[in-house]
Amino acid sequence: MIQIHIPTYQTLIDRNDPYTKFTVFDIHVNGAFHASVRYSNLCTLHEKLIENFGFRLSGPEFPPKKIWKTLDAKALNERREGLAKYFQGLITIPDVSRHHLIERAFLEYQVSSFAPTLQTISIQIYLPDGHPIKVDCYSDDSSNVVLKKFCRNMKVEEKNTDFFGLFLAKDREEKSNGMISSVLFDYVCVRWLKNFESPFISLALANKEIDDEKKQYKILVRRIVWDSSVEEQLHEDPGALKLLYLQALNDIHHNFIDISAKTKEELARLSEQNDFKKFMQICHKHPSYGFEVLESVISDYPAENTKSCFKVGRRMIVLQYVHDGRLTQALLRSTRIRTWKISHTDAIAKKSQMTFQIEYVLGSGVDIMTFQTNQAVLISLFLQSIADEILRDCRSESPTTYKFDDSIQTKVLSNLNKSKENSVITDDLNDKDESDKEKLNPLFQIISYQMPFENETFEFISDNDL
Repeated sequence: MIQIHIPTYQTLIDRNDPYTKFTVFDIHVNGAFHASVRYSNLCTLHEKLIENFGFRLSGPEFPPKKIWKTLDAKALNERREGLAKYFQGLITIPDVSRHHLIERAFLEYQVSSFAPTLQTISIQIYLPDGHPIKVDCYSDDSSNVVLKKFCRNMKVEEKNTDFFGLFLAKDREEKSNGMISSVLFDYVCVRWLKNFESPFISLALANKEIDDEKKQYKILVRRIVWDSSVEEQLHEDPGALKLLYLQALNDIHHNFIDISAKTKEELARLSEQNDFKKFMQICHKHPSYGFEVLESVISDYPAENTKSCFKVGRRMIVLQYVHDGRLTQALLRSTRIRTWKISHTDAIAKKSQMTFQIEYVLGSGVDIMTFQTNQAVLISLFLQSIADEILRDCRSESPTTYKFDDSIQTKVLSNLNKSKENSVITDDLNDKDESDKEKLNPLFQIISYQMPFENETFEFISDNDL
């Protein structure tokens, strides 16, 4: 998770008792609505986290329970703000935000809030060429579970599953070429589906208010590899190789990979021969291969209000823009990005706005670049993924393991009991405000990250890597 905010709360009526009302808080994760959750459920998660992590849960305090059974609008607003600060602080702690307790709880929140009518369902996951693959699963299956089932259908070895990801994507409004849009499958990634959510539910929520089927979101599979040398190991896996080939072929059709006419002819011949391995080896030789092409952004680099094509790949960001009448390209290496920030504005009357800002090291100085884009969360997730790949490559480390200090158990229990003594444990609080939904003042949030993560450095990276 990159971002959590809680812009509103609602008063709902109990389905089993029409005379009973309760309050839920509308939680948005990574820029999209996730679930409406009762305070008591959030409090239960907080208590579990204290038992597991103790004093490593540094940051804003969890809003305490109140002695009154009814909260007015002001008190509910204060609780909403407190919950938002608590969870945003929580996800800045890497070993906490990635823990299965958080993932499982937020998945349960989403399932409970959405309340799917069917348990056994089928999901259409689209290959890079637009061909749909039917995956039978459960409505409460997490993204990792669905991805593994998809990879099993595609005969991808289980050890290589993590090199791919599921994304919500929409039809690209700005076509990359002059070809008719109906001929080619051209979708741009909008959200990376993570393990705290159900792809089935997230897709349903995204398409909830979109009647036009052509404009609805789809679930795409994309590679999550940021260096060709890392990708080469996948060439020995026929299932993974097929996915890489289809994505590369689609990129070539849309001119995302800059190759000569002669090379295109050679690739066409290899494609006819089903020689996918040789096909990919040739693609790797081209610097423009391996990028995820996102929607255009408005930036202050090199000048204010510059519209740029935004690409992420090969452990860098590429900006393409017109400068002095010429198409210009700027390469921003990830290892030179010192920090990045996401700014998010929630406005009642206006559309939500986001900015993505980086501090980029140039020689002995630092240049600050700001991008106006609603893909800020996705870009941030890509940078974190690049950081993970670099660290694994440089340190040869295995995935993060969680170690807990049993010696702090007494302190943990003492802290938990003290928290309970300062409050009265009651059922969830009712809101008797006449409005069903209280919209609050605009909220401005800034989330800052370091490359790759806080308190981590690239100890084994030389000057040549920069």
